[in-house]
Amino acid sequence: MNIFTKAITILALLVSLPSNAAIIAYTDFSDFSSTTITSDTGAAIGTSPNFTVAGFSGSSGGETGWASSAPNPMLFTGLSAFEVGMIFGNDQASFDVTLSVFNGLNLLGSVVVATNGNDLNDQFIGLGSDVAFDSIELQYGAGSGNLARFITRIDLGYDSAAVPEPSIIALFAAGLFGLGFARRRKA
Repeated sequence: MNIFTKAITILALLVSLPSNAAIIAYTDFSDFSSTTITSDTGAAIGTSPNFTVAGFSGSSGGETGWASSAPNPMLFTGLSAFEVGMIFGNDQASFDVTLSVFNGLNLLGSVVVATNGNDLNDQFIGLGSDVAFDSIELQYGAGSGNLARFITRIDLGYDSAAVPEPSIIALFAAGLFGLGFARRRKA
């Protein structure tokens, strides 16, 4: 096997190894590709069997709420999912909301949306990952005074529909071709 063939083979194998998670921002629940999905709504979010919630301070009507003067995150742990989507609301305008997913202590990725300034639970935030995550953080930006934050629905997708990027497939194919060519020359 010549040096060129070895180099292509090694490069193709290295590129095909898993790297950082690919995160795709979702625009609504129709972006989910999982066939196994759980959905929690309203007060059930605070006592869901699908995850453990930190910072829960109660519910009113169809929403689960957190309220504090500091923009502490809402934390969801104890899960293993590839997709998440939430309907959320707020009582103030002019700040960003960040949804981040973690595998252990490793941040896999985040998406950010700006609040729309009304008091309704009418905003969606969500993402898909090609690596399973075990915790979710929903972080509101700083508001003025006591910031009420709430969600009315959270959906989790448990199936990965990730497909390798075409460039990775091409490099892997080049490596296999190089190996085949080298073997044929030896024979």
